[in-house]
Order: sequence, then C-alpha cells, then structure tokens
Amino acid sequence: MRHSMARTVVVLATCSVWLTAGAQSSEAEVLLTPYAGLTFGGDTEERQNTFGASLASTAGGVLGFEVDLARTGNVFRSDSGDEGALTTVMANLQLGAPIGPVRPYVSGGIGLMRSSVDGAGGILSFTDNTLGVNVGGGLMGFFTEHVGARADIRFLRSLSDGVSINPLDFDPGAFDIWRGTAGLVFRF
Repeated sequence: MRHSMARTVVVLATCSVWLTAGAQSSEAEVLLTPYAGLTFGGDTEERQNTFGASLASTAGGVLGFEVDLARTGNVFRSDSGDEGALTTVMANLQLGAPIGPVRPYVSGGIGLMRSSVDGAGGILSFTDNTLGVNVGGGLMGFFTEHVGARADIRFLRSLSDGVSINPLDFDPGAFDIWRGTAGLVFRF
C-alpha cells in the first residue's frame, strides 16, 4: 500500500507539472523556495522547527503547481522521552494574484505524511505513512526580477490513522498541525 500511495503522488505531480509547463508563454516561471519556520497548534504541544523547500511552476503567476517537501523534528515528543519527526511531501495547486512585485496566493493539495517515532531510548521505533492534505496561503514579494521573499502559513491533516489506508476513504485522520514558514524565492 505504501508504494501505491507514493506512486499516486508522483503521477499527480508529474501530470500537474506537464499541465502548467504546457503554457509556453513568456509569462511561465519556475519558483524555488527554501524555507524555515515553526509548527504550532493542532496536535503539537510545543512549537517545533521545520525546514523544507518548495518548487513551483506557474503560468503568469496566476495558476500553478507546487511540490512541497518539509521535515519537522520532535513533533511527537512525550513525557516518557519518546521523540519523533514528521516529513511531508505535498503536491499542490496554487492560485496567485500578481500585483506588481507583490503576489498573494492560496495553495492546497494532497500528499504523503510520514511520521517516525523513536521510543524507549531508540529500542522501540516505528514509521507510519499516511495520505494527507494541506491548505494555506501566503505572500511573495520580489526585490529583483529573480529574487524575493515568501511568508506562508499552512494547515496539514492526515486522512487516515495508519498505513492501512483506503485511497478512496477521505475521513479525516487523527493528526493535524499548523505550520508557518518564511524563505527566499528564486524565480527562473
């Protein structure tokens, strides 16, 4: 089941990239955004650092597709000393409103949420892959034609409670989290 979920995300990402790359106008652009931020709210008790990168392809800055990869450490920390990390890979549609050098946008999509927990001093460990969704938005501003900054906030939620996921079952899962990030944008 893990391979079919990963395969579905890859197929969706590839199809979306082809669709947005099909706009062969001078307005087509690629945006690379390395970022850092914090998680908060939802099922996390403490704010945790998160790092990641986003690669987006847009047509005129209005409609685009984004692949977002992030890693958050110690999300599943407990009083017993257990620690865990969350890795997300999301394929998103993005809708922007280019207003000169400033661009507000909304984004949402589906992807993989991989949690790994090390318990009992590393003796007991497990990894779990679930299908998840995310929705959010932010603001990009460009200092030059090719370099800018981005601030983003997202809500992420699992769609199931484990690896035995039925891809057609969209009942919300048990885990959700908020993430706020800031990063540099490189426009090509």
